[in-house]
Amino acid sequence: MKTNLPINYKTWDGIPVQKAMTFNEEDRTIEFYGAVWNYRDAGGDILYKGCCAKSILEHGPESNSPQKIVMLAYHDMDKPIGKFVELIEDEYGLLCRVRISDTAIGNDVIQLIKDGVINQFSIGFRYIWDKVRQEETPEGTTWHVYEIK
Repeated sequence: MKTNLPINYKTWDGIPVQKAMTFNEEDRTIEFYGAVWNYRDAGGDILYKGCCAKSILEHGPESNSPQKIVMLAYHDMDKPIGKFVELIEDEYGLLCRVRISDTAIGNDVIQLIKDGVINQFSIGFRYIWDKVRQEETPEGTTWHVYEIK
């Protein structure tokens, strides 16, 4: 059974933009946007298309790296919950498709998704400092991010 759950993002003028998070119970996959381009998030970051390309190439699902990007619960390296099947930079943002592992914590996450407790995800990353520009804005410090790791 496939379920579409909305994920809300705010634009600069406060108008919410929705993209559906899709959960496929049969194959335990979720699809969502981990980032939206050209949008100032709650942390003050504005990510631009192309900023994830190098990391996806080097550590994404299709890479030969033994250190692939993994899906974590609560950004905790001790709580992996799944494997990225796809990471795609499209025109809207970073489209993520993850297969949730059949583990106790993975099953908990699936139940929380089904209950509507988890309805969005975020990405964790490190700045590549020479690919970031800082700007003071009325909203606070804004980080223009052109590459992440």
